[in-house]
Amino acid sequence: MSCVLPIAVGDGFDRTAARLGVLPCGDLIRQEVGGPGYKFPDEVDGTETYPRGTIAMGNQGPGTNGSEWFIVHSFANISPNYTVLGHQVSGFDALDAIVAAGIADTDGDGPPAQPVVITDVRVDNRNHH
Repeated sequence: MSCVLPIAVGDGFDRTAARLGVLPCGDLIRQEVGGPGYKFPDEVDGTETYPRGTIAMGNQGPGTNGSEWFIVHSFANISPNYTVLGHQVSGFDALDAIVAAGIADTDGDGPPAQPVVITDVRVDNRNHH
């Protein structure tokens, strides 16, 4: 988590991907363009699911984790290839407002129509499944 927090706090959301049910975050430039300059292996066992509120690493294939991560705003029906970092446990009204405001770009994968900046992240080591 220490690799994610400095990128997450004060950075913001890259785009909203309604078709995937996720809010991708953390790319330094734009989806699949930037990155921190390093990659690390996946930590998955094939049983991962991504219900609403899941926070997971985004990637561009096996072993390509870097700075991209996402929050599931509905249900992401995707392959179990993304390392789960944790789960959102409150603030769903803010998440829903971001999604409801729409996407600024017309390509369907652009930034949120309303700018979003993460100002606070709290990590709780209790299991919230």
